[in-house]
Parts: sequence; C-alpha cells; structure tokens
Amino acid sequence: DELFSLSLSSKASALIHSLHRFPAKYIPRIPAWVIDEFAGERGVVLDPFCGSGTTLVEALLRSQEVIGIDCDPLACLISRAKTSAVTAARIQQLGAELHRIWRKPAANLAPPMPNLINFGHWYSERAWGDLQALLLAIRALDASQAETDFLFCIFSSILRWVSNADDQTQKTYVSGTLEKNPPEVGPLFWRAFEKAIACLEELTFVRRRPSKVSVIMGDAADIRLPSNSVDLIVTSPPYLDSVDYMYN
Repeated sequence: DELFSLSLSSKASALIHSLHRFPAKYIPRIPAWVIDEFAGERGVVLDPFCGSGTTLVEALLRSQEVIGIDCDPLACLISRAKTSAVTAARIQQLGAELHRIWRKPAANLAPPMPNLINFGHWYSERAWGDLQALLLAIRALDASQAETDFLFCIFSSILRWVSNADDQTQKTYVSGTLEKNPPEVGPLFWRAFEKAIACLEELTFVRRRPSKVSVIMGDAADIRLPSNSVDLIVTSPPYLDSVDYMYN
C-alpha cells in the first residue's frame, strides 16, 4: 500500500531494447528500478504481458530466473531474440554466410502465406523479391533455433520500413496523399544487422550471470506455473483502449 515516485532524469542504456519496433513499449528504467528494489539476485521475475521483452532484458541483468508470457507470436519472437544466449561472433559468422548466399531477388514471387491476396499493395516487386530471397536464405543457414530467431527478428524489424506503408502512424496503411519512397531492402537489412550486433555486444558486456530465461506464448489469465514459484511480477498491461496491437 505504498506509493513510490521514480525520477527518470538519467539517460537509459540502449542495450538491446531498440532491436525491433513495437507498440507502447515499456520504459526500461521502471522495471530496472523495481527489480533492484524488490527482487534481488536470486529472485524469479515474471512479466505476464511481456510484449517485446523490456522487463525480461532488465531482469536478465539482475535476477536468477526470468519468465515472460504473451499471446502474440511476434512479441514472443522479439523477446526470445533479445534474451537468448547467442553471441555476436556467431551472428557475425552467420551474417558472412548470408552475404554469400543472398545475392539477388527471388525470380518467382509468391505470397508468404496461403490465400494472402493483394500483397503487391504493400510491397514493390523488387522489395518483395529481395525479402522473399532473404527469408529463404536465413532458413537455409546451418544455425540453431536461437540464432535463427535472432536473424528473423532483424528481418522482421525492417519490414515496415521497406513497405509502402506509412512509417509514422501507429496503424498500418498505404497513404493515398503522401507517397512513400521506401529504402532498398539490402542496405537497410545490413544496417539493422550491424546495429543488432552492437546491441548484442553491449548486452553481453553487462550480463553478469547466466540467468535462466523462459518465453511462453500463452494467456495471462491462465498462468500455468507452480504455486510460490515467482518472487516478483513486473508488467505494463496492454493499452487496450488506445492501441490496437494486432492492427499494429
């Protein structure tokens, strides 16, 4: 029953929080302060609405075990990518292999999901071909699931920018009045790749212990964890009255 006031005047560390765009992100310094104050190094921290993993990353640096739950597959992918034990050196190695096998756009364009119509509304033929070829190249790499997820996360992070969709609005639509000139897929992907490597190196530098991390795709109203297995719950619940997460 206590009320706390937290000053956010200090600059937050970037760590790996900026790996992927996500609606209504949590401010990292809030879970960091709460975990420092109430969990401790041997604590088990749960975020039942983990989103893109802000609480999980901060708990990774501070606690023994971290658990995240979300019903959104994309949120789970981003959270896994941010908190996995992949190394920058290994991702660099996979990047070199990707450079070798991803050379040109796909010749025969196909929608990424069955029965998906009007895909050309969202992407130019060149962007579509580049993305399709890049996705196939990532899948062809001899990599672990965690390494593949990390590369998928980088891939996903550029999709909005290289599309015809407006960059600034929350909701995804192609503007009829403000024509967009999307950047090329290749240069943007490799810029995102180098940024991800830098974030990964920073996170590795400050990560002091091999914390256990679990990211569960599930329902926050049906948390299937043993009784008394969690020391602290830190979360920022969805802004359901102002953010349409699935539309975003």
